[in-house]
Amino acid sequence: MAGHGIWFLPCCLTSLWIYIISFIFIIYVLSSTFRFYLKFLCLLVYYFIMILVTFAILMWTPGSKNNLHKMSKILKCTEWLWGIQYTVKGLENYKKDSNYVIVSNHQSSFDMHVLANFMPPKTTVLSKKEVLYIPMFGILFWLAGVLFIDRENRGKAINMMKKVADKIKQEKFNVWIFPEGTRHTGSKLLPFKKGAFHLAQQTQMPVLPVVVSNYENVVNLGKRWFTTGSIDITILPEVSTEGLESSDVEQLTEKVYSIMCNEYEKCIPSQQ
Repeated sequence: MAGHGIWFLPCCLTSLWIYIISFIFIIYVLSSTFRFYLKFLCLLVYYFIMILVTFAILMWTPGSKNNLHKMSKILKCTEWLWGIQYTVKGLENYKKDSNYVIVSNHQSSFDMHVLANFMPPKTTVLSKKEVLYIPMFGILFWLAGVLFIDRENRGKAINMMKKVADKIKQEKFNVWIFPEGTRHTGSKLLPFKKGAFHLAQQTQMPVLPVVVSNYENVVNLGKRWFTTGSIDITILPEVSTEGLESSDVEQLTEKVYSIMCNEYEKCIPSQQ
């Protein structure tokens, strides 16, 4: 009898775990809301671990223009966890020996996963200064060499763009900017702000348009939706700024906007 007692408790615990795991699996299959919260919880744990790992790597080269490229490699190695397939199109339009003002649409914070699939060396991102104050992420982005701009203060913003232009001329690197100025997942891109195009004109660097397909049918944190699927990143042919004057910036902005809108509208989810 004593021998039976020794095995009784482990058997009960094993059975309990089997019931719990089976219950979780059934709820996971039947409930999209449960799937979202479980994956979102896993995503938060993932971010915490990745921040620690990335911080340990970037702290040795703070502010380096290659740090975002390093971050993208780390993210890319683990993207299989989320069951999302990324396809990068038009890589032939990116020339490794050139520097660009890269412009792309901005849909959500998940963009950092998407853009990890195309983040060239010697590239920095221009971001609003509020990002600097996000716990843990702020210091990480600072280490990664992200440039922060005060969009609420026009004078400071213009001054910052001039400093960035001077720095680009001296150090020769790419700048990634989201010209919509905010997150957006609609059926059409928001009108572009001109800052990126003023910068391109001042530095005479070509503009490299990058269009990310609308992925709200795959990831939409606001609507509690996080599933498997595919996301396309399309690199369009560069738009030259050679010889352009400041008076040409509006036309340049409209040209790039039209090109990107045409590409973006090709890949709107069918349910929209």
